Parts: sequence; structure tokens; C-alpha cells
Amino acid sequence: MSNNMNHVARRSAPCYFCSEFIEERYIMEHIKHCGAVLEECPEKCGAYIPRFNLKSHHAQCSSTRIKTISHTNATEVPKSIDETWKERVMSVLNLMRTAILDGKREQKKLEEKLTLSLETIRSKETALEAVKNKLTEANNRTRLSDGEVDFRLNRVEQAFTHIDEQLSLNFKQTYDQLELLENKFKDEEIIRKSNTDEWRKEIDALKKFLAQENAMISSVWHEQLKQIHDLKLELEMRCKASKELVKTQDILSEKIDILVQELRKHSEAIKSQADDTKALKFQLKENVTYLEDTIKEIPVQNIPDSVNCRCLNQECFEPISTSGRLLWRIDRYKEKMTDAKENDTVLRSPIFYNKEYGYTLGVELFLNGRGQWKERHVIGCLQVLDGKWDALLDWPCILQATIILRDQENPANNVKKMLKVKRKDAADDNDKINKESGMYIFIPHTKLTRHDGFTKNNVVFLDIQVKDVKIGGSMASLIS
Repeated sequence: MSNNMNHVARRSAPCYFCSEFIEERYIMEHIKHCGAVLEECPEKCGAYIPRFNLKSHHAQCSSTRIKTISHTNATEVPKSIDETWKERVMSVLNLMRTAILDGKREQKKLEEKLTLSLETIRSKETALEAVKNKLTEANNRTRLSDGEVDFRLNRVEQAFTHIDEQLSLNFKQTYDQLELLENKFKDEEIIRKSNTDEWRKEIDALKKFLAQENAMISSVWHEQLKQIHDLKLELEMRCKASKELVKTQDILSEKIDILVQELRKHSEAIKSQADDTKALKFQLKENVTYLEDTIKEIPVQNIPDSVNCRCLNQECFEPISTSGRLLWRIDRYKEKMTDAKENDTVLRSPIFYNKEYGYTLGVELFLNGRGQWKERHVIGCLQVLDGKWDALLDWPCILQATIILRDQENPANNVKKMLKVKRKDAADDNDKINKESGMYIFIPHTKLTRHDGFTKNNVVFLDIQVKDVKIGGSMASLIS
């Protein structure tokens, strides 16, 4: 309805003077400014001229008026103004009559078209009435069938509601039973997990203990077998049936066992001392080469008289890091790897601090690995060393560190490892490196050989970043 109203309000009609189609509400405004509207000549010559021709008519009218005045003075008296005005009005009326006649002709044509359209509409109305009758009959039939269908649907709905109620009750019962079973399963699963974790720990401890005992027993057994075999041969050659020799054999076997135990202890002590001496020897070589390089760059008067190994690498020639971060550059990586494979040498980093006046930290690096990871992994351990301010710090301390092996060509290949800090104790067994303890990092040798960026120019970069996790003790820490 609103669309029809807008259409009526915005209906357009032609202008009476210029024949331009304009909306009806703007026609009066248009007529005020239309250039085709007839206006009387300002010179009062009796002519009605369109507005856009007034100027040209005014020029002609002024010249003709002078001529007509002069001519009338010479010949005859001009016509009155009323007669000229009547002639103009009659011409306008003739034009309007012709326009009305044209409109009547168009009106007749439109009436003929309307009669034809009315006839077609009447024929269509009769067809629509026939269709309506058929539709009413079909509706009556469908109503009857709908009544039967509604009755059946009501019965089906009742049956479905009954079934739905039973199903809802069954689902509630089953849901309650499932919740009970789920809670039981969760409790049993928690108990099972705790038991399995305890069993795994016990089994791992037994495996380690049995492996150690088996290794010791096998070595002792082989040595004893060799010694007993040699003694038996000697005893059989000298005297087979001598009781005194049997007694001496028993005494000798006991003494031999005691000697074997003492020799094993001495061999283990010698082996540990040899490892320490190898590590110290390698560290001394590194310090000497580092001193030779730095002495070439630094004047002689700036070198102190007495320095230790870690002080030579850091305190005398480089500023000590107190921000908890150390970027360790390892030069001559290939030579150090071959030395580690031959002599089991250990690399030790320069010392650094987690904070100003904080814990003294250092990194030990086994390039060739240790134990079961030997010749397969690079193993690293971050340690809390004895420092100057240990008496003022809180103990025990738990620090967490991130060690990043930098790829010098593609930083996206950096190897990031997380570990915990551990204070080195003389009672610790360095041969027992546990991968699950979190105290060590493990970098496979295949990772270093696969990407050349890790060992570019025979140099390796390790980025160590340390942050505090837990600080125990009741005394206020100097770090905070």
C-alpha cells in the first residue's frame, strides 16, 4: 500500500508550455521558471512571446515601433490595442482546441483498449471461478483425509510420548550406572597408575643394581677362573696328591682374593686419577693456547702474575656475565672432538653468575659422551660452583636453564634443551648419567653432522640462559 501511495504522490505530468514530464508537486514551481511560458511584451505591443525570446523580441519591437509610428503618422491610424490582444487570444484558443481534439482521439483509443482488456479479464474471472470450485472440492476432500490423518497422528504421538518416557527413564538409569562405573574405573586407574609407577621405579632400580652386580661378578669370576686355572696347573705339575699343597692352595686362593680386591680398588683409583689428569691436561692446553692468543693482543704490563684456569679464560680478559646468560664460543671443535674420543677429555666453560653477586655457574661438556651414550651424544651439565658470595646466599637453590645450540646459517634449526642446575659433590658418581634426571642435556652427533651450520668455520656456539625457580632457606638472599 505504501508503494502505491509513493507512486501516486510521485506521478509525473507534462508541462503545458514546454511538454517536459515533471512530477505533479513540482509543476507550479517549474512554470514559474519555465522558458516556454508566454508573457506579454514589456513594450505593450500586444504580443505574447516565450520567456527565452523576450530579449530578441524586445530589440525587434523597439525598432518596429519606431517604424510603425513614423509610418502611421504618414499614412493611417493603427489598430486599437484591444483588437490585437483579441487576435492573440484567439490564436492561443485555437492551439488549445487542437490539443483537446488530439486528447479526445487518444482517449477513444484508450477506451477501446480498456474494453478489450475488460473482456479478457472477464474470461479469466470465469476460468478462476471454475478453478476455485475445483479447489473447494479438493479442500473438502483433503479436510476429510486430514481428519483421519490427525486421528492417526494423535495415536502415534501418544505412543511416541509413552516410548519417549520409557526411554528417558532407561537412559537415566543407564547414565547413573555409567557414572558409577566411570568413577570406579577412574579410581582403579589412579591406583593402577600409582602402582605401575612404583613398580617401574623398583624394576629400574633392580635392573641397574643387577647390571652393576653382574658386571662386577663377571669380571671377578673371569679373573678368578684364570688365576685358579694357572694355580691348578702349577699344583698338578708339582704334586697332585699332597695335602700340604692343598692347604697352601686354599690359603693362596684366599690371599689371591684379597689381593684381587685390593688391586681392583687401586685400578679404579688409578683410572679416576688418569681421567682427572687427562681432563686437566686438556684444560691446560686450552688455557695455554688461549693465553698465547690473548697475550699477543694485550700489553704485558696488564697480565697478572698468578691466575687459575677459569680466571685465565674469563676474569682477566673478558667481562664476567652477571645476567644469567653465557654465549660460549668453542673454537677448534674438530680437534677437541678427536681429543675427547682418544682421551675422554672434558670441556669446561668460563664461569658466569645468574645475577649480580649471585651463584657461580659453569658448564661441563663431554663431546664424545659418557657411559652408554659414548660416541653417540654430546652430554652437557650445568653446575653450581664454589663462589665468593656463597656464605650470603640462600641454600638449597634450584635453578632452571635453557641451553641452545646455535645454527650459524639458519636460526630455525637451533637445538633448544632444558635442564636443572646441580651443585657438584665429591660423592657424585659421574659415570652414572641418567637421561631422565633432567641434570644433563643430550645432543646427538647425527644432529651436528646433518647440518653444517652448527660447526661452521670449526666453531660451535652454546647459548646458556639461567633463571631462578626456587630458593630455599630462611636468610634473606643477596641476589634479591
